Amino acid sequence: MSNSSRNRMFHVAVMATIGLSTLSTSAHATRCIYPGASAAGPARANIQSARNAAMSRWEQAVAKKYGRRFANWSYAGDGKVDCTWKRDGRDLKCRATAVPCAD
Repeated sequence: MSNSSRNRMFHVAVMATIGLSTLSTSAHATRCIYPGASAAGPARANIQSARNAAMSRWEQAVAKKYGRRFANWSYAGDGKVDCTWKRDGRDLKCRATAVPCAD
């Protein structure tokens, strides 16, 4: 197997693992608020920073609407972060969507 094929397989496995970990509801949550909440983060130059900014904005929005108890991305259910390039092609903007949950 070539290095290119091996790297591609590793990348797919990592992305699948990341995707699965963000789609399940927290096993520790005892109460969730449906249908969920969504928040867009500010534009950032790299994907990790843009994702983190969106998740942080989600936590702020949930804290304001439902209280700090529900404002923890780690306890959120069905979490996903969708990112798109801005028209200038230099920055990414992400939107975090999840079901707020608390223990």
